[in-house]
Amino acid sequence: MPETTRGFEFGRWSVRPLGPGDGAPLHSLLQVSRPWLLGQTPMASEITTPEEAEFVARACLADVLLERNYVFGAFGPAGELVASCGCWRIDGPGSDTAEIGGWMRRFVRDRAFSTRLGAHWVDHAFRTWGLRRLVASCDADNRLGIALARRLGMRDEGVRRSMWRPLRQRRIDVHVLSLLDSDERLRLPSTR
Repeated sequence: MPETTRGFEFGRWSVRPLGPGDGAPLHSLLQVSRPWLLGQTPMASEITTPEEAEFVARACLADVLLERNYVFGAFGPAGELVASCGCWRIDGPGSDTAEIGGWMRRFVRDRAFSTRLGAHWVDHAFRTWGLRRLVASCDADNRLGIALARRLGMRDEGVRRSMWRPLRQRRIDVHVLSLLDSDERLRLPSTR
């Protein structure tokens, strides 16, 4: 497998690209996360069966191999998918700018876990994929996402006022934060 598919580990968690065989864990994560993901990601409403989740997991690996987008999963010791994180190139293939985002199961949604995963994810994005700028677009009511982005060293660029959010069927202000590879950021001990 190419370098772009290399994952990392921290603590008891293994972070790697979603791929073949990950449909059932992805479906399970979506099932328990659906109430708060509806309106946030198309996956929450579009994936209703393990077979559909398997198709999406395989497509995620294809995107990683083609260096278009990077959707990884954080897996626990028993192989359960506890979080998903992604980088989506903003200006097409070869762009050095990507939007970053993710979600996790409620039982691991704590500040320490999300901060550690986020810091490793940001470092991995800069080191492994040659990205130079990461952007987070957080709905104004996503206080946890905005706080995490700031803890990771992302800087506020501004607020897009009254953005239409088709999945939520309403307008909402969207906070835009960014991080350059040269910016000061939260750094944790290296991962393998």
